[in-house]
Amino acid sequence: MKTILIVFSLALGLIYPPLSLAEGDLSRANVITLKLEMGSNTKGMYFLPNEFNLVTGQAYKIVLANTDAIKHEFESVEFVEKIFTRKVELVTQKGDFLAEVKGHISEIEVGPHASIEWYFVPVQTGANIEMVCALPGHKEAGMLGLININ
Repeated sequence: MKTILIVFSLALGLIYPPLSLAEGDLSRANVITLKLEMGSNTKGMYFLPNEFNLVTGQAYKIVLANTDAIKHEFESVEFVEKIFTRKVELVTQKGDFLAEVKGHISEIEVGPHASIEWYFVPVQTGANIEMVCALPGHKEAGMLGLININ
């Protein structure tokens, strides 16, 4: 009887493919675009916004945009352990493709007046996950924030 049910389930999946897709099929997910501005002003250095609230299973693209004449970086060990990175894309200011990086990312450094696009899906929950610019003096100048994943 168990064999018949397995064969029937497989046949049903072949005949009706939409029924065999998981409800959380990430290949069909709507990607939510977020922006993280990295910069400085008369008050110090900053991430804007300095807090993100994300949802597990949702696909995101975060644009890391450095508005400064110096480099900045995004670093968060706990965050990258709780996500699946699909890819990181580097494009010119005109939008022309330059490079694509895939695999585990531990930090992203963004050059002066440049931006990158990071595509990822949170797979674990977490609260008050720290994100920082770990370049010397940047965190101390105010370049830090929090990420929450529900």
